[in-house]
Amino acid sequence: MDFTREIYWNIGPEVSSLSLMSLLLLLAVAAAVKGVTRLVITYRKGRPFSRRLKWKMILRNLVDVLLQNKVARGSLSGKVHRALFWAMLVLFGGSLLIAVQTHLSGPIFGIEFLKGRFYLLFSLILDLGGFIGTGAASYFLIRRVRAEKDKERTGEIAVISLLLAVLISGFAVEGTRMAVTEMDSLQSLWSPVGYTLALIFEGIGQGALLALHKMFWWVHAILAFGFMGLVPYTAMKHMLTAGAISLLAVKGAKVALVPLNLEDESIENFGAAYVNDFSWKDLLELDSCTRCGRCDEVCPALNAGLPLSPMELVGKLNKISFNSPQEGIIGSVGKEAIWSCTTCLACEEACPVSISHVDRIVEMRRNLALMEGEFPGQEVQQAMERIEVTGNPFGSEPSIRDSLFEELNVIDLSARPTADIVYFSGCYASYNQRSKNVAHSFIKLCQSAKVNVAILGKQEQCCGEPARKLGNEYLFQELAMKNIRRIRKYGIKTVVTTCPHCFNTLNKDYRDFGFSAEVISHTEYLEQLLVEGKLKIKGKKFSCTYHDPCYLARHNDIYGPTRNLIMAAGGRLSEMDENRQKALCCGAGGGRFLSQSQGGKKMNIKRAEMAASTGSEQLVTSCPFCLTTLEEGMKMTRNGGMQVRDIAEVLAENI
Repeated sequence: MDFTREIYWNIGPEVSSLSLMSLLLLLAVAAAVKGVTRLVITYRKGRPFSRRLKWKMILRNLVDVLLQNKVARGSLSGKVHRALFWAMLVLFGGSLLIAVQTHLSGPIFGIEFLKGRFYLLFSLILDLGGFIGTGAASYFLIRRVRAEKDKERTGEIAVISLLLAVLISGFAVEGTRMAVTEMDSLQSLWSPVGYTLALIFEGIGQGALLALHKMFWWVHAILAFGFMGLVPYTAMKHMLTAGAISLLAVKGAKVALVPLNLEDESIENFGAAYVNDFSWKDLLELDSCTRCGRCDEVCPALNAGLPLSPMELVGKLNKISFNSPQEGIIGSVGKEAIWSCTTCLACEEACPVSISHVDRIVEMRRNLALMEGEFPGQEVQQAMERIEVTGNPFGSEPSIRDSLFEELNVIDLSARPTADIVYFSGCYASYNQRSKNVAHSFIKLCQSAKVNVAILGKQEQCCGEPARKLGNEYLFQELAMKNIRRIRKYGIKTVVTTCPHCFNTLNKDYRDFGFSAEVISHTEYLEQLLVEGKLKIKGKKFSCTYHDPCYLARHNDIYGPTRNLIMAAGGRLSEMDENRQKALCCGAGGGRFLSQSQGGKKMNIKRAEMAASTGSEQLVTSCPFCLTTLEEGMKMTRNGGMQVRDIAEVLAENI
C-alpha cells in the first residue's frame, strides 16, 4: 500500500481555490513586506554600523539561534519557548514541503515525494510538532492573561491567541478529513492527534463533515496567512529582529565601548541625546525586546530600590524611535535611572536576545557629561576634577604610589627598567587604606615565588575606568594615552593588576588606542604560579564563601582561578545562591563608588546578607571595590563579625 493523501482534498474547484490561495498569499506577503519596510526605515535613522561578517561566526551564531540555548537557560518559560520555536520550524518546514510538491516538483517535474514511509514519518513529525506548539502557545497565553494587564500585554495576548487559533484550526482540518478518508487505514495511526479528533468527528454525517472540513480549511488558511502578514506589526516580530541580532552578536569582548573621535570638529553632539544618535544596530536591538522581564529580575539597582528598570528603559527608547524620534531620550528615561546603573552586565547576561543595555546607558551618560557637564552629585564632579589634577579620584599625592612599596623593596621602572611583570596597582590599592594590604599581600606572594616585580610608581595614573563609565570620555582618553605612553617607554610586556576594573580597562579599552602588552588579573597570575610550582601554599582549613566581582566574572568570564586558589589554601567553599554568572553586584561599579547617592536597600548590604546566610567564617573576593563595599555592608548586617578578605590576603598568610 502506497501511503499518501490528496493535498487539496475537498476544498473546491482546483483553479478557483488555487487562485484564491494565491491572492491570500500575495496579500500576506505584501503586508509583511510593508511592515518590514517600516521597520527598516526606522532602523536606518540610526548612525551607520559596520562590521565584517565571517561565515564561521555566522554559522556559529545560527546554531545558537536554532538551539535556543540562551533563551532556554534557567527558565521554564525559556524551555517552553524553545519547544514552541522548534514546533514552528517543523510546521513551517512541513508547509514548505507541501508547497514544493504541489506547485513545483509535481506539476513541472512529475516528482511526488510525500508518499510511502516518508509520508508516514512526515505525518507523525508534523502532528507532534503541532501538538507541542499548541501546548506551548497555550502556556504563554495563560501566562500573559494571568500577568498584570497593560497595553503591552494586551497586544501579546491577541497575537498569541491568533497563533493558537492557527494551530487548533489546523488540527480541526486534519480531524475532519481523516474522519472521512482514513478511519480504516493504517496510516491514520501516524497522525495521533488528528486520529483522536477524527474519532470525535466520526459520528457526524459525511455531508456535514465535508462542509465542516471545507469551512475549517479556509478558516485555517485565512488565519495562517493573516498571521504571516501581521508578524512585523506585533510582538512576534522578534522572530525576525531577535534572530538578526543573534547573528550579529559579537563573541568575546563584552561592553566594547566605541571610542569617540574628540578631535573631529564636525561632530556637534557627543553621546546620545536622541534615538538617532544610536546606531541602526542599536535601534534593531531595542526593537528586539520581548518584555520577558529577565533583566529586571536580576538588576541590582532595581532590586535595591533605585529608579532603573532595564526593561522599561529599552521599551521607552524603542517607543520614541518609532513614534517621536525628535524627542529627547534623557528626559524620557530619567537622569536618576541613567546614573543608577552599576554596569554589572547582569541584565545583558540574562537577556535572551542579547540586548546591550549598558552601552546605551553609557552613551546617554556621555551626553550628560560631555555636552551638559552633569554628573550624579557634587562629589562625583569633584572626583573628576581631582583626577585631572592629581591623576586619582582621591586627590592624593602621586608620590604615595612609590612609598606604598618602599618597605617591600619594590621600586619603579625608572630605577629598574627590567622586570618579570609590572604591577599596575590602581587607585584603590594605592590610596585606599583597606586595599593597601591587598597590594602588599600580592607583592609578598610574588616575592615568595621569586618573581621580579616593578611598578610605574608616581608615573601611574588612574586607568580612567570610572571616568569612562560615567561618560567622561575626554578624561578617560587623556589618562589612557598617558599610561600607554609610559608603559611603552619601558617596553613592558606583562602587566598584572589586583583590580578587575583596571584589568578590564587595560585589556579591552586600551586596545583601541594601540596598547599591546599582555594584561593578567592577579587571580589568574597567582593560579599560574601555583600550577608551575613556583608558589608554595600551606593549606589551613577554613570555611568561606566567594563573591564573584562583576568585572572579573560577567565582563571577562573568569570564574575558576579564585576558587582554585581558595581550595589550595585549605578553604571549604560554600557558594551563595547567586554566584558566577548570576552573582549580585556589590554596587560600586559604573563609577558609583565615587557617589554618595542611595536608594532603597543598598546593594552591598543585600550581598553581605547573602554571604552571611552561608554561615561561613570568611567572605572572599578579588576586587578592591568589592572588598571595601562588602566590608561596609557586612558591618550593617546582623553577622557583622564575618571577615571580608581578598584572595591575595588569604594566600599571603599561608606562604
